Amino acid sequence: MQINIGDLVYRKQNQYLNSRHNNEIWLVTGTGIRRAGSGVWIRIQNIHNGNRLGCKEIMLMKIETEASC
Repeated sequence: MQINIGDLVYRKQNQYLNSRHNNEIWLVTGTGIRRAGSGVWIRIQNIHNGNRLGCKEIMLMKIETEASC
């Protein structure tokens, strides 16, 4: 499933990620960010508190809504 700008996503929980925001909703604000040797990253922003971060697409789970179906 391809993630696009404007999609709502969850961050997948991982036993190695100890973040209290893992179950919150994030908005995709940018795609295709390249970091040296790391591949493609997605820029996301938390809709509850405005925090921003970048993570790999594989660590995100798209939230299906009626508009995205």
